Amino acid sequence: MSTCIVLHFPDDVLEKYAMGSLSNLDCGPLEEHLPLCEDCRTRLMKVEEYILVVRAALTELEIHSNARIGAQSVFAL
Repeated sequence: MSTCIVLHFPDDVLEKYAMGSLSNLDCGPLEEHLPLCEDCRTRLMKVEEYILVVRAALTELEIHSNARIGAQSVFAL
């Protein structure tokens, strides 16, 4: 019986990568790992989608900065 250990990058590293704030030194190993690891690719896509939603919500808040936003509205974003 053989044992295979699969190491995945932590969420904070994926978040920094998606936001473009991961150092060049740390990007290399992640970029080599991503083509080989479906789990990390999927998690990275989810992080990227989340970032897009948050940025869109912040843009919308900026546009409507004079509008009052309640807690229920924020959760709907």
